[in-house]
Amino acid sequence: MVARGWGRIIFISTSLDTMLDPGHVMYGMTKASGEAFIAALAASLRSTGVTANVLLPGGPIATRMAAEMGDPKALLQPEIMAAPITWLASDASSDVTGRRFIAAKWNTALPPAQAAQAASSPAAWAGYGDTSIKPL
Repeated sequence: MVARGWGRIIFISTSLDTMLDPGHVMYGMTKASGEAFIAALAASLRSTGVTANVLLPGGPIATRMAAEMGDPKALLQPEIMAAPITWLASDASSDVTGRRFIAAKWNTALPPAQAAQAASSPAAWAGYGDTSIKPL
């Protein structure tokens, strides 16, 4: 992708609440580490034409497993991911990298760039490390 000067990496993740849920430790750990990887990858790929972003539904998606665990009416439909993933995979998102998008917050009535801005934040909880002591 770097050699071609164009590429899109989209990591499908989950909510921070799910990552921290004691009942989903292994699942949450893999999603948290994957999201941190995407944030670091995005930084290393800046100005290459390759972007790396995170997309999550914003709630449980209607799958067989989720339906067995709770009220099927409370589940998000898989189609909720279509608009944001289509935009993230397009040329229109070429200046967007290192972001975390929540599909449930994506307003399809807005132009895609505005919907993206309203539905995103930095990936991997950027800013939490601002008070870290860094070696000289």
